[in-house]
Amino acid sequence: LMFVKPSREDVSYPTFDLMAHAPWLRRLLASRQSQLIFSIPISVFVVAVISTGVFGPQTQDNLAPYLTWSVWWVFIIFVVALVGNIGGIACPWESISFWLVRRFPGRRFLSLERPWPRRLHNVWLAAIFFLGFIWLDLVTRLSLSAAWTVGFWLMMLLLSSVGMLVFDKASWCRYGC
Repeated sequence: LMFVKPSREDVSYPTFDLMAHAPWLRRLLASRQSQLIFSIPISVFVVAVISTGVFGPQTQDNLAPYLTWSVWWVFIIFVVALVGNIGGIACPWESISFWLVRRFPGRRFLSLERPWPRRLHNVWLAAIFFLGFIWLDLVTRLSLSAAWTVGFWLMMLLLSSVGMLVFDKASWCRYGC
């Protein structure tokens, strides 16, 4: 079945759990400082892309689509392939949204801190968003337009911020993204 995680016994290829063999690496990656080391440059990149899309020329010469669809996604693919999923410490949507939500006046009163729905503890929601995104790109040519590219980044920031206001801290990035 698609999107079903095999149990450890079902894996027929050799695996190596680096974290089990290097506890110092686990502590390093779990520290607040390493999160800042990864998230600050990536968040600065995201803000630069949004600024370029908003304040740059609204022509094909704008760098926002190129930086997003060529540089960013290629970078993500290589990082995941070579290092693994470091989204928990380097996700720009989570970093920026968390920063915004923490500074939101009256957050304690507005945040519901609800648990993520149990039936959505899988990748189906992310798969649906991905297919919706592909459809949107085919219909609007999202990847060629600075305005649509900025809209994509802002939509992801809005969804992440709302998700963090409604659900516990990282549910959106864990299950929705």
